[in-house]
Amino acid sequence: MNGRVADAQRVNVAVVPLENVDGVATLEALLPGAEDHKLHAARYNALGVEWYADYFAAEPRFPEARVKPRLWRRWLPRIVLDAHGVPSHEWEQPFAGYAPGRFRPYWIPRAFIYAVVPFLDEPDHPGHIAARRLVRAMAAALDNQAAIRERNREIGGRYRRYARGPAPGTFPPGAARTLLALPAEQRIAGLNFAVRRFPITLSEIITEVPDEVVSGRDLELCARGHLTVAKALIDFLGRHPPGGLVRRASRRGGLVVAWEQAPAHGAISIAGAGDLG
Repeated sequence: MNGRVADAQRVNVAVVPLENVDGVATLEALLPGAEDHKLHAARYNALGVEWYADYFAAEPRFPEARVKPRLWRRWLPRIVLDAHGVPSHEWEQPFAGYAPGRFRPYWIPRAFIYAVVPFLDEPDHPGHIAARRLVRAMAAALDNQAAIRERNREIGGRYRRYARGPAPGTFPPGAARTLLALPAEQRIAGLNFAVRRFPITLSEIITEVPDEVVSGRDLELCARGHLTVAKALIDFLGRHPPGGLVRRASRRGGLVVAWEQAPAHGAISIAGAGDLG
C-alpha cells in the first residue's frame, strides 16, 4: 500500500451534495433557451435570499442554513471546502458603461480557478502559517493539470486587458500561474467556519471556477478543478494528523473543544480551543 492511499484512509470526508435545492429549480426553469446566460438568480433560495448569513444564528430563518452548521457540530471538521462558481463570461455587454453593483470586481472571470483562504493576510494569526501551507498544497496539485494552467493563462490575460488594466481601482489582481489565493473579504469572513471556530477548524476554503453557465468540456474542467483541490486537501490532512480531540465543560455551561496535537509526523501545532457554548 503506497503512502498516498494510507494517508487517505486516515481522513474522514463528509459531503453535502446539494444545499440550495431552490436554486437548482430556478436554474432548471431558466436554462432552456438561455444556455449561454449566466443565470445568477439561481444562487438565491425561493425567497430571493442568500441564506448563509444565518449559519451562526441561534434560530436560522431558512432550513437551508441549518444543514452546514449541523454537519459541523457532528464532525468538527479540520478543513471545510466550499466549491463555488462565478459567471463564465462578462456580466453585462462589454463597454456598456455600467457594472453589476456589489459584484463589480467580478464583471468577468479573473482566473479559471482561485481560492479564498482565511488568515492569508494576517501574519500574526496562529492560522497564517497553515493557510500558506494549504495554498502551496493546492497550487502544487493544480500545477499537474495542463488544461487548467492553459485556461488560467487565457482568462487571466483577458482579465488584465479588459478589466484590471483600464480600472485597477475596481478590479483586484487576477490569475496566477496555478492558483490565485485571496484572503476572505470582510463581508464573508464573519460567515467562515474557520474564522468563527478556529482552531477546531483550521481553514474554510472557497474555490471559485467559471461555471455559470457552461456544459461539456468546460463543465468537466470546472469539476476537475474542484476535485483536484479536494484531493490535495485530503492528502494534506493525511500528512498532518491533528492529534486527539479533547472536550471539557466551560465555566459558562458550554463545551470547550480543543485539539491536543503531537509534533510528530510534521503536524501543525495550533494552540487554543473553541468554545461551543
